[in-house]
Amino acid sequence: MAISILRRMTTEEAMLEYADHYERASGYRVPTDYLARSVVYGFRRRGRTIGGVVMSASPPFRTLQRIPAQAQPAVRKRVRPDDTVELTCVWLDQELRRGALSAVFWLGLFLETSRHGARNVMFGTESPGLHRLYLCGHPEVVYEGPVVVDGKEQQGWIFLSPVSHRWPALARMTVYKSIRDLRRRLPGARPVTSAAMPVAARGQQDGDGRVALDVHR
Repeated sequence: MAISILRRMTTEEAMLEYADHYERASGYRVPTDYLARSVVYGFRRRGRTIGGVVMSASPPFRTLQRIPAQAQPAVRKRVRPDDTVELTCVWLDQELRRGALSAVFWLGLFLETSRHGARNVMFGTESPGLHRLYLCGHPEVVYEGPVVVDGKEQQGWIFLSPVSHRWPALARMTVYKSIRDLRRRLPGARPVTSAAMPVAARGQQDGDGRVALDVHR
């Protein structure tokens, strides 16, 4: 029997609820037509939605629409649209981003990613903290530069990773978050950097050129 941690949201009311939650968490409003043609998952506890993710396996990919037009051809060449699932609009209640529920949420996200049948997963972020977290999973960085979100230009990153790498990636991300959260509790602790991680989890290239893996807006 398959384990399901995240709950699929299918009704129009549920989509609007998700858009509202995501806007409060991120400051961005996701179009409801994008949600309608994607698969929306909510992370619910005690009758309320406390997190979620949107997955899409068909173009146009929202992640790629955010980068400058002149940069899109080179990035699209590296993405196989018939064998890629896109993760967007990831969010988790701020009070729960440290601790056991955060780990449960990421486990649920990785479980659902593997059920789409695609070999590759694409995701991105404008958050420096999420950028550091994602690097722990050893994805390929297919784009780094300006992105436009809700009319605002920011620095962003887009990643591509084989779905088959999900469990080692989750393990490294969990270790990184545990070290980071522990240091934040210590008086006078310095911010966690990749240098604080074991060599295998640092943001450096490994032998096949993949770049080692903080939510996607």
